[in-house]
Amino acid sequence: MPLQLLCTSHIGEVYKKRDRVYKYSDKHQHLRTEKMMLEFLQTHSNLPVAPVESYTPGCLELRFIEHDNSSADEDAAYHLARLHSVDHGYFGFACDTTIGPFAQPNRKCGDWTAFYREQRLEYMAGICFELGVLERSIVRQIEKLDLAPYLDEPSPSLIHGDIWGGNVLTRHGKIAAFIDPAIYFAHREVELAFITMFHTFSQRFFRAYDAINPIEEGFWEIRKDIYLLYPLLVHQAIYKGGYESGIKRILRRL
Repeated sequence: MPLQLLCTSHIGEVYKKRDRVYKYSDKHQHLRTEKMMLEFLQTHSNLPVAPVESYTPGCLELRFIEHDNSSADEDAAYHLARLHSVDHGYFGFACDTTIGPFAQPNRKCGDWTAFYREQRLEYMAGICFELGVLERSIVRQIEKLDLAPYLDEPSPSLIHGDIWGGNVLTRHGKIAAFIDPAIYFAHREVELAFITMFHTFSQRFFRAYDAINPIEEGFWEIRKDIYLLYPLLVHQAIYKGGYESGIKRILRRL
């Protein structure tokens, strides 16, 4: 049975053969990191993920997960609320992870506001500037942001980090697996904000999540936008533009 091309990703190509998925890339570190993240989620949480079958330089083999793209908002809320209950003593991670084609720095930090400002916003704004897709004036605005009035100091929660429709596999109204993680320990609201960016789940998800793990006052009013700045910058870098208006809109609010 020949390999069947499933898709071309930002780091390589993805093929299927029988009950296996093969991810090929010359970005070996990205594949090793993905392997580590999936295995970490399997070991340290109950989040359904695609099991790793093998790894060789240039190829990550995963078990294929049958899915039908049915709605599973309430089940997703249950799984992500449980994931966010996995806490830690610091923000970041034991090593850098990845998001899309980029490294994601995770220097351990006990100060959430400092971590988010320096290792997420300033870091990704710098990448955008180096790629020529963000004006220096906008980078300076990001560097001067005073986030202290808006952000509190939450407990670190384990997050998937890249929850959009393509990374959520469902079957018969239940979650079959979450794929392509970008994990680290963060404020759990980072995950919730990302979900709103592409309307991955409906309001049924947020109602179900709130019933398990109440969403604190101020998230919808202001923190959602603050936490959207990071994925907007990531997508601005990946697609070489198209997200600048959203970035500017949030900066005007702040």
